Amino acid sequence: MVISSGAPITTSGYSDIRTRRVKYAGDWLLPSDEYRGWSDGSMDGKSGSAALFCSGGPVVGKTYISSLVIDSLCDQAEGENVAVACFYFDYAEGKEQTPTRVLGALLKQIVAGSEVIPPGSNN
Repeated sequence: MVISSGAPITTSGYSDIRTRRVKYAGDWLLPSDEYRGWSDGSMDGKSGSAALFCSGGPVVGKTYISSLVIDSLCDQAEGENVAVACFYFDYAEGKEQTPTRVLGALLKQIVAGSEVIPPGSNN
């Protein structure tokens, strides 16, 4: 397995977004039935609902809400054998965000958080 050094690691963008998030912004989401059902996998009695969709126009706070969700997922995953990886798509960098680079960035985050690095991953 080869992980390209050209694949961006988006955790620095996430850290920047997280520090710019206004305190209490989006706190209404975490206790909502919709979010709790999604995060614990019991949404409408369906297990394994993988997607949480957030829509809205430009500059309405989707990025900051998603950083709150990532924080919540990381808190839930702590001490578990679970990986949380994120990628923020940026309209201005669309041509650089190829499927290969996006998947590479996600894979880097997952491998970086692993206790055991898969053999051959650093070749």
